[in-house]
Amino acid sequence: MRHKIAAATAATVAVGVATMLMAVVAPSAGAAEIEKARSTPGSDCPVNAVCLYTEKKYRGTVLVDRGAKGRNSYGNANDTFESIINRTGEDVCFFRDEDFQGPKLPLHHDKAFSDLQAYADALSSHQRC
Repeated sequence: MRHKIAAATAATVAVGVATMLMAVVAPSAGAAEIEKARSTPGSDCPVNAVCLYTEKKYRGTVLVDRGAKGRNSYGNANDTFESIINRTGEDVCFFRDEDFQGPKLPLHHDKAFSDLQAYADALSSHQRC
């Protein structure tokens, strides 16, 4: 009898937790996408930030720059990035050289490049476009 009561209580708690989670996620379709993104590569890039990763597909060491104001140099990390995410509300341009010089790679707001291809290991600065 005691086992049946414990099982029933556990089931009630599990249903209550599931209902509570659904209530938190259900208000908007975007919330479900955010929950899914937390377990995927690049999910460590916070809102209102530009994130640069040393490996393709948002893996490896990440440099996080909050806001879209920009950086005129990545210092010792220059020329080491292979993927980027722009989670700001503004378009950002990445440059091959320090001080916003050289060829530029524009990235629209809330977009990403999982493989920089010709720009891999070649970025040294970024700013708003």
